[in-house]
Amino acid sequence: MDDHGTAEAIRQASTGDLDRLRSLYRCYAPEVYVYVRRIVPNHHDAEDVTQQVFLKLTTQLRKHDPQHPRSSAWMLRVARNAAIDHLRRERLVPLAEPREPDLAADTADPDRGTSLREAFDRLPKAQRDVLLLRAVVGLTPSEAAERLGTTQGAVNISYHRARLAARRTLESEGWTPATHVRATARA
Repeated sequence: MDDHGTAEAIRQASTGDLDRLRSLYRCYAPEVYVYVRRIVPNHHDAEDVTQQVFLKLTTQLRKHDPQHPRSSAWMLRVARNAAIDHLRRERLVPLAEPREPDLAADTADPDRGTSLREAFDRLPKAQRDVLLLRAVVGLTPSEAAERLGTTQGAVNISYHRARLAARRTLESEGWTPATHVRATARA
């Protein structure tokens, strides 16, 4: 389906034409799935988000500008927003009350836990707060900035500096930071 045909199908689907909505689904669901799969961590989540995209389209179709030159790009933007919303919903939520660290959890390698705590403790408070909110809690830079009452730029700078400082501290103590390599997107 070309973009003119897509725009027309969207216009008709926005008036309640279920056959047109089904044809949009048949035509674009595979493309939306591949796009979403690059954002979300697994196949099942990508399937769920793809379904949510087309459910969301039923309410978003009226917002589509028929003069938009690339209707398929508009649909992918809706897909991107749905995938990001999904990731935010899946993110860990901080506890209402902070807890003391569980020292028993460090029994496998007590030096590692001590080194991490020392590296964290050596950071200035502002950097420590940003690193905690970004890396542990999983907040976005704008969410962390709002929580800390600062700008997103200040959060980005503090986060970058905190990571470098923690890395230098760990390396000076003989620890090599590891990174988690995510599996590539395969449908």
